[in-house]
Amino acid sequence: MYKQLKKNEYEKFPFIWIPEEGEKLTTFDGFQRLIMLDRYSLKDTLLETLKQGDLVLTSIKNNSNYPIIGYGEIKQIQGDRVTVDIEYPQYVEGVDLKNLEKSKEEITKPLEIYWEQIAYRVAKAIAGVEKPDKQDEVFKDF
Repeated sequence: MYKQLKKNEYEKFPFIWIPEEGEKLTTFDGFQRLIMLDRYSLKDTLLETLKQGDLVLTSIKNNSNYPIIGYGEIKQIQGDRVTVDIEYPQYVEGVDLKNLEKSKEEITKPLEIYWEQIAYRVAKAIAGVEKPDKQDEVFKDF
């Protein structure tokens, strides 16, 4: 289980649902996970909470026609440079995916890494515009 935030950092992102230890959570794999993290997850755009062990997104191969984006775990941070162990994709010709070096500018840190966290945030937002007596029902229905 990735720990994207330390306990004291959740207050910076009050929309994030904090899963309990041992909860069964949906992560998806491969391309599905890449889309979930890239398109739907709330991000720490300023990288205020970036640390070793975080799951991040990054460009792997810059190509104007066919760029390759992947996700992996931060192995090391040295100043503005980070080393990422890419989990997906598993192979890109000519690239060491176990030790991919990038600048912090090329890194995106998703804060919601489980589908349930994204669904919780969206359900809260949808329910929040309902009349107060209907909010719980709408949240649960979603």
